[in-house]
Amino acid sequence: MTGAGTERRWGIAILAALGLLALLPLARPREDVLNFAFLVLLSITLAESWNILAGYAGQVNLGHAAFFGLGALVTRTLWSAGIPVLLAMAAGAATATVFALAIGAAAFRLRGAYSTG
Repeated sequence: MTGAGTERRWGIAILAALGLLALLPLARPREDVLNFAFLVLLSITLAESWNILAGYAGQVNLGHAAFFGLGALVTRTLWSAGIPVLLAMAAGAATATVFALAIGAAAFRLRGAYSTG
């Protein structure tokens, strides 16, 4: 089976896996299991961002992981301080975005040997 049937199966499998993963805290409320699952998902996110940046867009990576790490650091620090996780994630994403925009604004003005165009 090819085409739409295969894509539909993959979609259903991914949704089922995410549904089971959402139940993980109820089944295993241990900190180490949840921390491991979080690190695995974080690594998957970083790998997918690299796939989009280099694989689909054809861009050279010169440090997108730094912004990823900055957002993760801010999120974890705020979450450890007692801020709700969704607010901590929003703050981490906002911090990474602000730093990426500040560095990107300067980087896009480069000319000569530093530019690709």
